[in-house]
Amino acid sequence: MNTARARSRSRISARTFQLRGRWRFRSIVHTRDAEDDTIGILREEMGQGAFTGLIHCFTGTERLADAAFDLGLYISASASATFKKSDALRAVLRACPRRLLVETDAPYLAPVPIAANATSPPSSRIRQRCWPG
Repeated sequence: MNTARARSRSRISARTFQLRGRWRFRSIVHTRDAEDDTIGILREEMGQGAFTGLIHCFTGTERLADAAFDLGLYISASASATFKKSDALRAVLRACPRRLLVETDAPYLAPVPIAANATSPPSSRIRQRCWPG
């Protein structure tokens, strides 16, 4: 990733957390390919004052999941966990059943086998079945 772009995103994230603290909103984090930065920002912000939240549309590693759980956050799994090439993600989800939510991300990101269609809350059962544990 472009370094200047990454710094800009980090500043935006920090400002978002400042606003969250002022209004006591829960934090919803969407991260991809930036685990070290995400963990650092979450730890730094938690040091500024405890907050609740989750990592939305989780596609990370067990390390990121553990860091989120250690900070008292949740992770939510989307249809990405049903995709053919998501074996590693499914393994993480099976290993991390605490504070795990299943999301629809409706009407986008439909799970396999209905991936060509719009999704809805009932399709969450399909997601959950892909990583029994």
